[in-house]
Amino acid sequence: MGFSDKSLQFLKRAAQQTNAEWLEKNKSDYHKLIKDPLLSLDKHLKTEFSLIAKEYHFPQKSIGRIQKLANRVGPDKKLYKDWVSYIATIPSKSRFEKNPLLFFGLL
Repeated sequence: MGFSDKSLQFLKRAAQQTNAEWLEKNKSDYHKLIKDPLLSLDKHLKTEFSLIAKEYHFPQKSIGRIQKLANRVGPDKKLYKDWVSYIATIPSKSRFEKNPLLFFGLL
């Protein structure tokens, strides 16, 4: 299970939407094309990196989130991003500490 041209097309269509109901109406495509491949990537990365990067944390909280935050919706009123990312990092001990991270993006 992975990303395809249809995944990119889905993100392009999402980025043009101004209707808040669009994602709910396209939920099965969202899961098949975006969320499920990201969950598969997460599982693969956890397995592969567990021996060489034990300290990294692979959060699932925001996997596949394409909805823009309310305060970031631009003047065009588009509600969804045209990209998706996944970040793994070493948890910080304080908010001033900056740790290396792994960034994976589908743009």
